[in-house]
Amino acid sequence: MPIIPNGFGSGAPLLSVAAPAPTSSVVFTPPANGVAYQGGPVPSAPTVYLVFWGRWWNSAKVVGRDGAYSYSPRHAQRYVRSFFARIGASPLAGVLTQYGAATRHASTLRRAYVDISHPVPAHPTSDQIAAEAERIARQLRVPVSAATTVVVLTPQGHVNPTMQSEWCGYHDIATLGTRSFPYISLPYLPARASCGRDAVNPPDPFGHGYFDGMSIIGAHEYAETQTDPLFTGWYDLNANEIGDKCAWDPSLGNVTLAGQFYAVQPIWSNATQSCVM
Repeated sequence: MPIIPNGFGSGAPLLSVAAPAPTSSVVFTPPANGVAYQGGPVPSAPTVYLVFWGRWWNSAKVVGRDGAYSYSPRHAQRYVRSFFARIGASPLAGVLTQYGAATRHASTLRRAYVDISHPVPAHPTSDQIAAEAERIARQLRVPVSAATTVVVLTPQGHVNPTMQSEWCGYHDIATLGTRSFPYISLPYLPARASCGRDAVNPPDPFGHGYFDGMSIIGAHEYAETQTDPLFTGWYDLNANEIGDKCAWDPSLGNVTLAGQFYAVQPIWSNATQSCVM
C-alpha cells in the first residue's frame, strides 16, 4: 500500500515543500527506477464527474485579482470544467496507456454538478469530502467502480487545516454500498501561491496564470486515479505514484487541448524512465 500521509490517500505536495482488469498492454516488469504494478484494477474506460461543492461556485463576485484581471468563482468553474472535458485527449493521457489505463477509450467527463443543497464545512475533513463524493454519486446514480473518478471541489477558504500545511490536493477512496471508487479533493487553489498560481503563464481574461494550479494539481491527481485508483495499481518502492515522481518538475508547461491551453506537470513514464508531458 502507498504511504498514507496525515490520513489522506495520496497527495500533491505544496510547491517547495468492480472495475475493468488491466489489459495486456500493461508493462509488468518496470525498470529499477520506475513504478511497479501491484495487481489491482486499472481503468481501461475511465469516466470523471465534477462536484462543485457549495453555492459559492455560482457567484459572479470578484474573489481574486492577477495583474489587470479580476476573477470570480464562475471563472474558476469554467476553467476547471473545460480542462477536465479535454484532458482525456491530452498527451498526458497518452502516457497512461503503458500502464493499462484508458486503453479502450480516453477519459470522459460525464457530468459537472454544483451542489447547493449541502452546506460546506468551514474546514472539511477527508471523511467529510469522501461523504460528499458518496452522496453525489448516489444522488446522480453514478455507476461507481475503480474506473469512476469523482472530483470534489471546495470553495475558497474551505480547506482541511492539515492539508493546507502540506498538500495542494489529494486522492483517496470512497465507498458506495459494496463498491469502492477514487475521489479527488481539489480545493480552490489560487488563494494559495504555493500551489501553482502563475507557475507557467501570465494572467489573461480566461484565467491562465491565476488558475494554473487548478490544472497542474488536477492533472497530477487525475493521472494517479487512472493508474492507482484503489492504491493497488502502480507506484514505486517509496510509494510514489506517477504524479508524485514528477511533482513540481522544472518542465512544468502547457498542453494545448481542442484549441485551448492549460498548465500541467509532467508525469512519470516507465517507457522513457523520465518525466514526460
